[in-house]
Amino acid sequence: AALERVAEIAALIEGEFPGVCRGRDVLFSNGILKKTGLRIGG
Repeated sequence: AALERVAEIAALIEGEFPGVCRGRDVLFSNGILKKTGLRIGG
């Protein structure tokens, strides 16, 4: 479920900045999520 949510967020970001995103690779770890304060999921 979390990976699907990440894909949704990536698509929203790409929609906000058309033509700017050159790749759709999404890399994340619990450490990165904790440092950024980003929360994905329920």
